[in-house]
Amino acid sequence: MSTPTRPSECRNASRRILAAARAIATREGAGRITIEAVAKEAGLSKGGLLYNYPTKKALLSGLLAQMLAEHRELLESVPERHPARTLRGHLETVLQSQEVDDDLS
Repeated sequence: MSTPTRPSECRNASRRILAAARAIATREGAGRITIEAVAKEAGLSKGGLLYNYPTKKALLSGLLAQMLAEHRELLESVPERHPARTLRGHLETVLQSQEVDDDLS
């Protein structure tokens, strides 16, 4: 397990932290996401995780923001003039999320 020692390493760990939180939610359920569990899954110290997400609420907000950004990205991939563009974007998200465990939602 590598422990970040510099603030720049901690800042760059955000993606790894969110991926770890997703992995825990997928494997064990969202209720099992804790600061300690995510730090261990991400291979970080608790302090390294807290540098990026000072509270569990901040961590969950970051995870939700990431998921919403992915949804917006899929929605934007549907051509502007496509009939029922919004519905198509939502459907694309649903189809993409079938590859991920539904418990994460």
